[in-house]
Amino acid sequence: MPKEISEFVTKHDEGVRYILFGILTVIVSWITYAAFVFVGIDMAVSNILSWFCAVLFAFVVNKIYVFRCVGSSKVRLGAELVSFFGGRILTGILAGVLFPALCAIGLGFTFMGVAGLFARGITSLVEIALNYLLSKFLVFRKPSEDGHPFIWMPGFLKDMDPGLRQSILKFTEIFAFAAVIFFTAFRFSGIDSEVGTLYFRYAENMVSGKMPYSDFDAEYPPFAMLIILIPRLYSFDSFSYQVAFGILVYAFLLAGLIWTYRIAEKYTDKPGRAADYFLVFTLVLLDFVLDRYDVFPMIMLVGSLYFFSREKYAASWIMLALGTVTKLYPALAAPIYLIYFIKKKEYGQAFKGVGICLVIGIASMLPFFIADPESSLMFLTYHMDRGLQTEAPVSCILMLLGNLGVIDVSYIFNYGSDNIYGSVPDAIAKVMMPLMVVCVLAVYVVYAIRSKGDRESFADIHYAAFAAVMAFMLANKVLSSQYLIWMIGFMAVTMFLIPREKRSSTGWLFIATVALTQLNLVVNYAFRDAGEEFTLFGILILVVRNALLIWLTYLVVRWGLKGVAPEGELAGNDEAIEEV
Repeated sequence: MPKEISEFVTKHDEGVRYILFGILTVIVSWITYAAFVFVGIDMAVSNILSWFCAVLFAFVVNKIYVFRCVGSSKVRLGAELVSFFGGRILTGILAGVLFPALCAIGLGFTFMGVAGLFARGITSLVEIALNYLLSKFLVFRKPSEDGHPFIWMPGFLKDMDPGLRQSILKFTEIFAFAAVIFFTAFRFSGIDSEVGTLYFRYAENMVSGKMPYSDFDAEYPPFAMLIILIPRLYSFDSFSYQVAFGILVYAFLLAGLIWTYRIAEKYTDKPGRAADYFLVFTLVLLDFVLDRYDVFPMIMLVGSLYFFSREKYAASWIMLALGTVTKLYPALAAPIYLIYFIKKKEYGQAFKGVGICLVIGIASMLPFFIADPESSLMFLTYHMDRGLQTEAPVSCILMLLGNLGVIDVSYIFNYGSDNIYGSVPDAIAKVMMPLMVVCVLAVYVVYAIRSKGDRESFADIHYAAFAAVMAFMLANKVLSSQYLIWMIGFMAVTMFLIPREKRSSTGWLFIATVALTQLNLVVNYAFRDAGEEFTLFGILILVVRNALLIWLTYLVVRWGLKGVAPEGELAGNDEAIEEV
């Protein structure tokens, strides 16, 4: 080897090794891509699968042979692995966009007998350059001086409380990985996305200058329409809109995680546990979280409870009002706040809260009322005349009786969901609204009777709000699967308020409820046409799911009545706290 070449290799040893193993990574990617194409797998799917194979190979060779980062602890190894995959997810997203774009401009031709191989090669070269920068300056960089296992982080995270910082990084990396899998599955499965169809259509109408309610039918409140519009400003088609919507969801979830952590740290010295519960409950409902807008009012309600716990009442009312004009159910917490202030004789705070809600409510409605007064309340009247939705607790009992031949039950698809009708279902549907009002009022009455007034426990407010939402959910004509999103914030807080010995069973109870909800999607929606009769198995899934929801509601009410974990109790009770 000539001396000049030898000196160059010695001087740039790391770069040369990276190039050599980068070439091998490209070869692995090409070979696996070709293999997948030759066995008949679609080109786009083959591109994704070859990326996964190449990433697995790249991590091993980069760690051991390129950057020679050996002898890592288990914690550091885990951080490296997560950071590496996180970086590859970013470049993988770029590859997923770049490859079809290259094919679209004519570079997807057959090369060396493989369709699209040339475009795949260009994509791989771009990935190599970006991956080197990420690996050198992010993944395999020496640990920070404070010894934190995450190799790199923005400055504002370095100055943050270590526990909260760890929770944020953990949530971000796991959620990003899960979201990429979710979007990839949706992109190539052909399954219709609620966000990519209905929401995108709403957004397209608004971008073209049409007004919700007056120019096109919309079932959601005003602030929800603004949230639906925002991702359209940064997207160009249905799928890119879905991804932009997911990014907005992540931003809100991150705020919810921080608020949940801050609530927990006031009552326990292990607030990271509450953040972990928030993450787990988000992941088990990920398909609804990323494909419905219910996460936004849920986070606003969590924010309202957080500000209330810190006695920042104006901010609490603002969050509550914004949540209400996004989806109506957060308003259920308003009477609880009012009862609290009235019991403490803080009438000024009560009037201020009502005033804030009225101002935000009127401001959000005014443009639509001016445009067309008759249609401006469409989101309120949309569900008034509908029948019983199939997933509601009372519906599944009627469906079971219908399946057994006891009563006549028919199925129809309208108002965007499967519903039932008949003499008995129609009669019961008429009394559901009054029944729901009675159930929610019962929660308020019980809370008003047992609230302390002078010294109020946050746990009491939390349990009362949780119980009011569950009463609204279970005694309603509609209980869509995505409504379980409403419970994420409540459940995460509940898990650190209840005693240690009850946490495992309570967490599994909620996860079992979610699992049955997911099974319901497969059995009752994937393998039957809209408006078609449910099978006995599908009905029994809903019966058991709703029974678990009712049982969980009973536990919440019982804990509230017993005053489980009143304010300050957990802070001095180490035995009641699990290790993170």
